[in-house]
Amino acid sequence: MDEGAKTQLTKFYKEQKKVITYSGKEVRELTGISLRTFRYRIEELKRFKGIENYLEKRKNQWVIHQDLIHHFFHKTKRKEATNVYQIDWKTFITWAPGTDYPKEYHSHIIRQVINKFPNGLFLPVIEETDKGVNHVHMICDVDDVIMEKKIKEILEDYWHWWDYRLEVEPIQDVVLAVNYITKDQLAAKSVMKNEELITKILKQYENEKF
Repeated sequence: MDEGAKTQLTKFYKEQKKVITYSGKEVRELTGISLRTFRYRIEELKRFKGIENYLEKRKNQWVIHQDLIHHFFHKTKRKEATNVYQIDWKTFITWAPGTDYPKEYHSHIIRQVINKFPNGLFLPVIEETDKGVNHVHMICDVDDVIMEKKIKEILEDYWHWWDYRLEVEPIQDVVLAVNYITKDQLAAKSVMKNEELITKILKQYENEKF
């Protein structure tokens, strides 16, 4: 991975996530759980030592650190997701060429990847390093082993293997991954409802420029 891209990713995971908290209402909307289930999860979490640094009550309202959100999701995946966080995202993908290419070039490659998996769901973003080199981050609901093989095949049509860096890893924290891709943390905290989910995820950004 380009050093600039790696630095940006490290900065997010090490620094930005520390300041993100959610209210109890936001957690219920984000995860789709009932108030009863929410209260049950709270009681479960309160048993852990040191949890007060991540879970506290202010003026009768729960304030929950982002690192705990994955504990609130349904134990089994829901058949129909009502927001982008409830999708069974499995893989985090990053590719970064050694030299800069325009966003349109990366958009074309993203389209090749998406077309390779017509039943898959993808959420991509193109961004610049501090040196102005465009690179791609993307999450998807396809297994990382399958994704890595297919993406390598696609990228070999555009670059020699020594001209780019590719990382394909299983997602450990869905909320963190989605927030990183969306970048705007305030927007990420306002839950993406089903209508927007259909137009932007299920239709695979047909009318969007990445």
